[in-house]
Amino acid sequence: MQKTVETMINSHFSTDLYTYSRLEGGISNESYKVRFFGQNPSHETLVFTIFRDTSDWWKIEKESLIRDVLDGDPEVLIPKMYDGGYELVDGNETGFLIREFVEGYNLDETIESRLMEKERTQHITNLAQDLGYRIGTFHRNDNLTDNEIMGLNPAYYTNWIQHVLEQVNEESRKIFELSNDQGIGGISPAKIVQLLPGLHNQIGSTQTNLLGSSLSMSHGDARFANFIANSGENGIWQIKSLIDLEDVLVGDPEIDIAFIENWLYFSSYKNEFYDQKKDFLRGYNITRKISPNYPQKRLIYHALRSLSYLRTIFGLNRNNLLRNNPNIQTYVLKHFSILQSLERGYALEDLNIDSIV
Repeated sequence: MQKTVETMINSHFSTDLYTYSRLEGGISNESYKVRFFGQNPSHETLVFTIFRDTSDWWKIEKESLIRDVLDGDPEVLIPKMYDGGYELVDGNETGFLIREFVEGYNLDETIESRLMEKERTQHITNLAQDLGYRIGTFHRNDNLTDNEIMGLNPAYYTNWIQHVLEQVNEESRKIFELSNDQGIGGISPAKIVQLLPGLHNQIGSTQTNLLGSSLSMSHGDARFANFIANSGENGIWQIKSLIDLEDVLVGDPEIDIAFIENWLYFSSYKNEFYDQKKDFLRGYNITRKISPNYPQKRLIYHALRSLSYLRTIFGLNRNNLLRNNPNIQTYVLKHFSILQSLERGYALEDLNIDSIV
């Protein structure tokens, strides 16, 4: 593996001195931080991503397409892409992407441990408003009529209701197929399956709220781990980039807002961030307004997010998963509680998951 990484880096930067280290995350591909040094390096720091499985090569084309769409909108902050493609390495065709490395910390780490305590509230206020603005600028892009790659074909998502219901049904089906799994912390796929008839009935009764959703670009995986923040010389913390774009799609962009709410439910700083939700909305409203039926359709998006999470977790290697992340058991229980609340017809108020807008 190490030889492949060095071979590929050398093929693109043969005259540069560099060091590299693997970045956290990435299940189906590998990303490395490559830092160059010496006299007149061609770059300072890059992210070099390797795709060994040909079934993941669509991600390379999609990254390029996304940048074509967003080119000319300087307010959308995503890493620059320098190169991407496929090459023969040690007899195997291997895909690659070379992108800008954005200096900073993911937003989760920033709020958890990087903010000075005496100015913490003001920092979170700044970050909330800037996040709202950056998400809003991402959502305002709807010039996608000629793009036909996974997740970016508007014709496919014209019937947004159908798309969302298909996703809910697919996640439910996969959980049903895992029914023999023993589960985690007392929550098993079989226990989730018991909720599905009532959950689907609740979704069916509210699905008309998805009608009329304006279609534009959505991040698709709006977790705080996918937002990079940093402070400048003036000490003001700002959002510097949105990363991990493989789930970008054309659809109702407000699904990202619900996913942010879902993320906050699991964070230690939920109440602090919600205290600044007016600032988040103020930033978002600069470029886009929230639809009046968001309070209803957010519930469907929460259901989809929690079903997707639980299906993913139950499909992974259990021993390694729990050993590397002891919080998984708590996360599983909380995602189950979201599905249980929705199945009972609540609007998540019993879990104190309020709308952030």
